[in-house]
Amino acid sequence: PPNSYKSAEREINLFFPTRPHTNTFHRFSSCARLVDTTCCVILPHAVKDRRGGEILEAIYEAGFSITALQSFHLDFGKAEEFLEIYKNLVDNYGEMVKELSSGMCLALEISLSDSLSGSVVELFREFVGPKDPNIAKKLRPNTLRARFGVTKTENAVHCTDLPEDGHLETEYFFKVLQN
Repeated sequence: PPNSYKSAEREINLFFPTRPHTNTFHRFSSCARLVDTTCCVILPHAVKDRRGGEILEAIYEAGFSITALQSFHLDFGKAEEFLEIYKNLVDNYGEMVKELSSGMCLALEISLSDSLSGSVVELFREFVGPKDPNIAKKLRPNTLRARFGVTKTENAVHCTDLPEDGHLETEYFFKVLQN
């Protein structure tokens, strides 16, 4: 019966497993394509502020496809490893690592839908906008960072900067972290 103690226990265990990996829904294998894609990470502050759904909707409305999505809570070491390329390039590297490791983030594999053509990395990077939301609001007010970013560090999303890194960043979340 749906209102029984056993039924309630099964449903609770689905979302809050008491034993690791005993729930068949606990761990999904990745269905990421890892080809002709780019990476987008919805940062923890945006997830905490419950803006994730709006960001996903904006991505779809702009004509991109989300071919894989998974939530992660990166520890400081994993966040540092992922952002290492920025270590000597940006002045707020330490703050970026702290933000990425501060809570739940959503990693997305983005590809082009049939309505778009070109480099997915470059087109998505343009859609995300300048790293500083204040600059984005003035120069490109319809970008994700202009709409959802708060500060240069809490700028709503991370996205791949260089075309040659698109598959590497996507692989980090959907292949490396899966093992």
